Amino acid sequence: MADVKQRNGFLGFIRVLWRGINITRQAILNLIFFGLLLIIILAAARRPLPLQDKTVLVLQPKGQIVEQYSVDPAQRVIAKLSGEPMQQVQLRDLLMVLKHAASDPRISAVLLDTSDLQTGTWTYASLRQVGHALDEFETSGKPVIAWASGYDQGQYYLAMHANRVLLDPAGSVLFTGFDSYQPYFKDLLDKLGVNVHLFVSANSNPPPSRSCSTAPHRPRRRPTVTGWVACGTSGWIPWPRRAS
Repeated sequence: MADVKQRNGFLGFIRVLWRGINITRQAILNLIFFGLLLIIILAAARRPLPLQDKTVLVLQPKGQIVEQYSVDPAQRVIAKLSGEPMQQVQLRDLLMVLKHAASDPRISAVLLDTSDLQTGTWTYASLRQVGHALDEFETSGKPVIAWASGYDQGQYYLAMHANRVLLDPAGSVLFTGFDSYQPYFKDLLDKLGVNVHLFVSANSNPPPSRSCSTAPHRPRRRPTVTGWVACGTSGWIPWPRRAS
């Protein structure tokens, strides 16, 4: 009889404990749910401030310019509500903003800040489109002023579409040019004892079977770099453009 009472008492304690855990879990989930709901309601109810005359549009892209977001939509919403900067900006958003700003009489100029813009060889197609949009904006008679704490090659490429380029006194400009790198793996594979079986044509130069490039194969990479240079330099704006 004592064992039965002890067992029933233990089971009763487990039931009470589980009920308490369940109530606590539901309370926490409800708090999170209603908290997020309140944030969404406040964000939706927030009205943008009306634009005043002679307003300067500050265009400050952060991260990479992409065709489409690669970040999960839920993460974008959370980042926006929490005030964290996005590391991606959609190309069509930039183009749309510049198009509307050109026809908006309240916008008198654009201040382009490229300090947080991430660029690379893969971004020049997008940068050219943004540059053309800046040129179209200038045709409305409104100036574009570029400023940055420092310019890399891609950032300066975009800034040269502005009427005036400003640089922080402590900043710098870095041009690296266009280049092409090809890694070769033969020495590494030999040290690891890896045998690679390749079907190689007479005109190929496969990286796994060589330690460096050969003279007959180097000219074959030149059209690629030449194409990059032709594509990139065609977007540069000729002087006079005033840089400060």
